[in-house]
Amino acid sequence: MKIPNKTIRLLSLATLLVVFQQVSGQTTKTISSKTLAFHVPEKEAPEIKQEVKRQVENKEQKIQDELEEYLDKLLQNNQISKNLQATVNVTIVNDKTASGDIEQNLHAKYNYEILNNPGSSLKSQIDDYPSGKYRLGSSKAAMSTMEILKQTIETNLSEFLTKDTKVTVKITGTTDASQVKGSIPYTNEYGSIEDYPYYLNNQLNSVSVSQQSGITTNEQLGLLRTLGVRQFMETYIEPLKNTQNSYQHYVQTTNEIGGKNRRVTIELIIHDAMKHFQSDPSQLAAGATTSQKKSNELEIKNSDVDVNIPVNTTENENTYALIIGNEDYASQQTDLDTEANVDFARHDAEVFKEYCLKMLGLKEEHIFFMKDATAVKMNRGINRMAQIADVLHGNMNMIVYYSGHGLPDEQTKEAYLIPVDVSGAEITSGIKVEDMYQRLTKNSPNRVTVFLDACFSGGGRNKGLLSLKGVKVKPKEDVLDGNLVVLTSSTGEESSTVYKDKCHGMFTYYLLKKMQESKGNMTYKELYDYVNTQVKLQSVVINSKIQTPTVSGSNAVIDTWQNWKLK
Repeated sequence: MKIPNKTIRLLSLATLLVVFQQVSGQTTKTISSKTLAFHVPEKEAPEIKQEVKRQVENKEQKIQDELEEYLDKLLQNNQISKNLQATVNVTIVNDKTASGDIEQNLHAKYNYEILNNPGSSLKSQIDDYPSGKYRLGSSKAAMSTMEILKQTIETNLSEFLTKDTKVTVKITGTTDASQVKGSIPYTNEYGSIEDYPYYLNNQLNSVSVSQQSGITTNEQLGLLRTLGVRQFMETYIEPLKNTQNSYQHYVQTTNEIGGKNRRVTIELIIHDAMKHFQSDPSQLAAGATTSQKKSNELEIKNSDVDVNIPVNTTENENTYALIIGNEDYASQQTDLDTEANVDFARHDAEVFKEYCLKMLGLKEEHIFFMKDATAVKMNRGINRMAQIADVLHGNMNMIVYYSGHGLPDEQTKEAYLIPVDVSGAEITSGIKVEDMYQRLTKNSPNRVTVFLDACFSGGGRNKGLLSLKGVKVKPKEDVLDGNLVVLTSSTGEESSTVYKDKCHGMFTYYLLKKMQESKGNMTYKELYDYVNTQVKLQSVVINSKIQTPTVSGSNAVIDTWQNWKLK
């Protein structure tokens, strides 16, 4: 891709301002450096249908699975290091156009992170751009991301990229605080760049780069990194050759030094994507199985804990979370009816994730989120957390949240978490809880906190997987090692109940309620005392069942966990 000077000049700042700039319900026009504002009436956003959300979730999960498999192959072939963590997020969003209209667009964001290994030198950070480099091929992480982008667009998103579909591509290049010394050669791959419009730390700006002057600023480096991504997309991704594409270039500068701050991210926005979705709820997206049509879609109403989530303006750099909501077992297992599903487990996980993002300040890429996870996916998530602890030499905190079925082995009485593709007759194919604890604590993370909204007696929120056989088993207690605290929704003999009016598990509702009321400023003892008191009372009042939450700490923290805090 060579970008002609003439084309660059046509993309004036004034033109871009007309197209892109919006401020709280007003559209601005720039004319001769003067700004005029006129009011655009607010238009009501159309509701995104539940079946469309489900199709998008299925699409995201499929893409994420392909990404994980691809990264595993690269790691096995020593093409990347275990420091590279990558994610893809796919959502359907009500976006406002420049004219004030509402457009339902599909957003696919490709992101990666280079974990900062404590004590490692800058030279050992080999995955991302070396200091002063801008070519795509100089970054293993960026090149791997582009291959993933190409593969997933061509296999999973091509159905949306029909001829003349409008696509916006936002490419962000970040630079660290290393100063450019003198001038770095620019070999004119993208032509002479004159007054090129881009966003610097989200503010519209312009930059020039020429072969004669070379590269003298980090801003120029960041822009050139985004142009390398654009060149790859225009050259190698076939579905984008027939669409109407608008590229937006962003540069983010940081105050830190290191390879993890020299990277690129890509967001693909496919406009008016709703027309590509099936209007009949019984018709699922491509790749769905016949048995998945059996899913019982619950109506979700926002409760008081789903809104007004406290916001923490401080980013929590050292905490990672694995969040799993296993609700739909019937779609994966043809011999089950929908009564075997775990009502609201997906919603439990979704809202818990929002608390991690907003109240606890976790970074999006530090959260591994799964809904209706299979055994392979759950094991992969647990292994990923252990891998991060290994890379960081334990200098991190873990939060693990699970809502779904749990079961005991009838012979050994050992407790298992049950993936959606594992039946009550083969529970040893599930996640043995004691093994999970050992994997999570193996590399000595600073703190591991586990929340389990699951029962292990054979019962369940509706009909347990073993209640079909009339089995009740008291699981044996697990041995806890490392710096580990576990809060569970009920004792081994009890069932974990649902709070239907709040669309949550009883345990999860009061867990979120305390987090909301305290804004995260509470000790673990205060959290447990509140949840224990409320759940014991309300499970009897509302569901006429006894449910007693429990808390356990490993020997290493038996005298200190009570004073731990989530924030």
